[in-house]
Amino acid sequence: MLAVHIHRRAFLFVLMLLYVIQNTNAVYFRQIGVKDGLSQISVMSIYQDELGRMWFGTEEGLSVYNGKELVSYKHAEDSILSHMIPIGNETFPITGDLNGNVYFRSDGKFIRYDIKKERFDCLKGSNVSTVFCKDSTVLIASADTIYAWEKKTKSFRYITHINKPNTAIYKLFIDSDSQLWIGTGNGLFLQNDKKQLHCVLANEDIFELFEDSQANLWIATRNSGMYKQDKKGIVKKITHIPGNPNSIPH
Repeated sequence: MLAVHIHRRAFLFVLMLLYVIQNTNAVYFRQIGVKDGLSQISVMSIYQDELGRMWFGTEEGLSVYNGKELVSYKHAEDSILSHMIPIGNETFPITGDLNGNVYFRSDGKFIRYDIKKERFDCLKGSNVSTVFCKDSTVLIASADTIYAWEKKTKSFRYITHINKPNTAIYKLFIDSDSQLWIGTGNGLFLQNDKKQLHCVLANEDIFELFEDSQANLWIATRNSGMYKQDKKGIVKKITHIPGNPNSIPH
């Protein structure tokens, strides 16, 4: 009887251990929508700031989630309110610097959230197409030209421009070799560490850029699928293969 009792206790212990392990590895999802205070359902950009808050840029304003409550900022018709909180509708991308400041584009404006003063500042009032930060470098694009925001002088410094007609810049990225990648509606361009600019992919509408742990650059386009450039500079197009469930979808 003693052996049976010990076996039962051992069996119950194993069951409890399995339960704990199972619940430890469980992944929980919670949906946050308009009813919870999200400004709009089309979330175009997500960023986490130095305080752990989640920033969501949507087609109709900005939402900030602190883990408990969601605060949304939308376009204000009142001129005084719009000056205090200069948030428009189309708000993306969102990014941030090493000092904890958050930067984003909203209806063509370049806006900074000062994390120390807890306020929004409009740094450029129009014609901003995208924003990018890496460490302490803050870049914006306006039409075909790129500028760096100089925090000390509170001014913009010219970086480069695309000398090609009808070429607006929509994506900026600095890779691990400090090279500047410029995604436009009419091709992908690269400015190397010697400030030399050349076209990598012509006539492509660039949507997103990402560098993986192997220093491969992944290039997403709006209408032509995806490309990958390796460390040697070799570009390969990744396309859908009919009948192959493991290939990239349309």
